[in-house]
Amino acid sequence: MRKILNVIFIATLLICFNCIEEIELETQDFESVLVVEGTITNAFKFQEIKLSRTYLLEGNEQKLENNANVQILDNQGNLYTFTQNLEGVYVSNIEFEAVPNMGYTLNITTSNGKQYKSTETKLTPISQIDSLYVEYNEGEENEVQILVDSDNAPNGAKYFRYEYEETSKVIVPYYSNFNAIVTNVVDNLIEFEYEIVLVDKTEEQRICYTTNSSFEIIQTSTTQFDNNTVNRFPVRTIDKENSVLRERYSILVKQYSQSLEAYNFYKIIHDLSVSESLLSENQPGYVIGNLISINDNVEKIVGYFDVASVSSEKTIF
Repeated sequence: MRKILNVIFIATLLICFNCIEEIELETQDFESVLVVEGTITNAFKFQEIKLSRTYLLEGNEQKLENNANVQILDNQGNLYTFTQNLEGVYVSNIEFEAVPNMGYTLNITTSNGKQYKSTETKLTPISQIDSLYVEYNEGEENEVQILVDSDNAPNGAKYFRYEYEETSKVIVPYYSNFNAIVTNVVDNLIEFEYEIVLVDKTEEQRICYTTNSSFEIIQTSTTQFDNNTVNRFPVRTIDKENSVLRERYSILVKQYSQSLEAYNFYKIIHDLSVSESLLSENQPGYVIGNLISINDNVEKIVGYFDVASVSSEKTIF
């Protein structure tokens, strides 16, 4: 009897710990929806609008929206046209800047003739980064923080989004002046032979630089503060053991002053993206922005057209 119970117990353990099937996630009721990423600023430059399409959950490649007609019209009748580059980004044909008290409308016509437009959007209050600095936290976290201060009492700006671009110097720890070349390969199905030849490197490869841009949504607001000041806001947090800090490191931070509508849109997107589990109650869904379809008033369109003031400051340490 004991032997039978032991067999049952072992069999139960095998079922519990070994009979696990992988769940293959598949998209149900897929809709190909236009995705718009567009922020023009008060910086005099070639402005950019990104167009793409939603793609299947089991897909692994972004679907770009090609050959669209993209224009921005201001409320004084000035028209700014855009041309697509190789990266799926539509770039303005001339440099221009958003100016205060001017309304801007984004108009898009896709290659299949469908038309989309944004609501009229105006430039947000101009705000500057007062200081950008680094502090080392010697507590349990053992981390380095990039912090931002910004006094917005004079301009009334309350909602902010941040982007950064960081560059680090990399020195290969175990470096050789030779390249290993595999040659004289013999594979006759019976034996496999080869020779390794060391040849001098023709260029310096020990030192290089890597540049990465932020991809997460980084936002804050000052609505909970009486003095309307961004104080010690952590734009970037880095573990002290991270290799990007080993040699030299620099970071360029951009601060966008946002409207309440833009802030709420990105906040919802962020809240959906940080859900702990795809199967949790917080399910990704359709988030309404400020763009509509002219041809079909029930057609979904994802994204937001933003006109934001921007400021930047660079620190190297």
